[in-house]
Amino acid sequence: MTTTASDYRPKPGSTAHSVCAFFAKNPEEELSTQDVAQKFDVKPASVAMHLTGALTAQLLSRPRPGTYAAGPQLAQWDAGDDPTRRTAARRYTPIDIEAVPIVKARPVPTVDTQCGRVSPYLLLWNRMEPGDSVDLPRKRMESFRAWAKRNKVTLTVRQLGVDTYGCWKSAQ
Repeated sequence: MTTTASDYRPKPGSTAHSVCAFFAKNPEEELSTQDVAQKFDVKPASVAMHLTGALTAQLLSRPRPGTYAAGPQLAQWDAGDDPTRRTAARRYTPIDIEAVPIVKARPVPTVDTQCGRVSPYLLLWNRMEPGDSVDLPRKRMESFRAWAKRNKVTLTVRQLGVDTYGCWKSAQ
């Protein structure tokens, strides 16, 4: 059974795919084994192995020993998942600064939001006055301490029992 361009597709991202995409854009070019190795970052000794399927499917040809060119079936080949096409679509688009609306005199929210909800530790912190303390189990104390560190507030913690910790709101 002979492999044809219709049933062989180089895997996107493979050396064969990259070489076929190159020749699809540059059908008149010819590359030596050394050129392919350097351009597509493979060892010269492995170039033939990488391109065997594309040669069999006649996507590539060898006009002379050690030289690669576009094959007769390359014109029918569709790069399809060409990684260079996907990358081009994801490129950064500059923002139109003039189109960004400016909101005047909006107060800064005093809520600490996590995934769209108010942090329970912010509510607890706001209820406490300097010197007040709460008793929490170890896991809750660790979460409260992490919240305090993220929000740059001073929280003093002491172990009170086996799994009980006192958390004091310190003066700012």
